Amino acid sequence: MLLLELSGSFLIGAGYNETIEKMTQADGILLGFPVYTANISANMQVLLERASVVTDMNRRDNLLQHKAGAAVTAARRGGALHTLDAMNHFSCCRGCI
Repeated sequence: MLLLELSGSFLIGAGYNETIEKMTQADGILLGFPVYTANISANMQVLLERASVVTDMNRRDNLLQHKAGAAVTAARRGGALHTLDAMNHFSCCRGCI
């Protein structure tokens, strides 16, 4: 099991390459994030967008295709469905099952 903590330094690229490498080597990807303001956080958005660019630029390699993909969230107020939708769309668009 691989657990990654997204911190403020992730926004400026620290550990980004290592994170994508671990994602491509994993059997599955479980995205999880709490809902703070009815959406995913900036850190999660950065991860999803950067990983999308990497997989798009390496489309022939099918980096994430056929990996198990899922999303979980915890919410106290509204926004849980939107948050899950954003993370699940990443998995679906990258070919995860």
